[in-house]
Amino acid sequence: MGPSATVQGVRRLAGGTHASTHLVTTASPEREVVLRRFPPGDEAASAEARVLTALGGLDGFAPTLLAADLAGQQAGRPAVLITRLPGQADIMPAQPDGWAAQLGHALARVHAVPVGGLAGFRDVMDGETSALAGAPRVLTHFDYWSGNVLWESGVLSGVVDWSGAALAPRGFDLGWCRLDLALLFGDSVAADLFLAAYQDACGLAVGDMAQWDLHATLRSRHDVEDWLPNYHDLGRTDLSRGELRRRHSAWARRRLGAL
Repeated sequence: MGPSATVQGVRRLAGGTHASTHLVTTASPEREVVLRRFPPGDEAASAEARVLTALGGLDGFAPTLLAADLAGQQAGRPAVLITRLPGQADIMPAQPDGWAAQLGHALARVHAVPVGGLAGFRDVMDGETSALAGAPRVLTHFDYWSGNVLWESGVLSGVVDWSGAALAPRGFDLGWCRLDLALLFGDSVAADLFLAAYQDACGLAVGDMAQWDLHATLRSRHDVEDWLPNYHDLGRTDLSRGELRRRHSAWARRRLGAL
């Protein structure tokens, strides 16, 4: 922040358990920035620094990297300092239909990033032999769920937590977010509205969606209950470990029936 900067305040930001995330307010200059610190030895700080450098702020839709302390010499743990995007997380929308549609439009914007500038990004499907692995690659967020986007005055204002971003087929992010919406609402309505909005924004239909939905449930089958702190942190205290498992199993059965 410069040699004259002084810290005026620090506040923990809700949502997410992987990184310790704080809003830092400074004077000289007056500014709000975000410090994300990861567990010792974690490569996520390095990955997020690389991704944010490649994105270059995504026209204000993603944070901009200000500094990185990959060895944790200053922050005590591997860390990145990034710009603060406007808005806050909101997983309890008053109008779920429009909210889900905006999630779809935002993901289409992420997937539209040209992959030519992403040399060196890992391929999520590398080594997989399923038919899904043959689909064209786009920039995937890897953890695109409702808690990793921000809202300002009812408008989706940005996407955060880019440490896992990689190359993968479109369905990878779509299936993951659709699972999250099924867990939040207990049915397929929001998930289907999200997909329809995404396809409308992209101008294409995504094939094999039932298989991608099942791919997401398989990835999360052992630890979906561990997502509970993320949901509670953002206000969904009505959810329990048992309810998450019940909704996860119900979603898997419905998607198996769609094959």
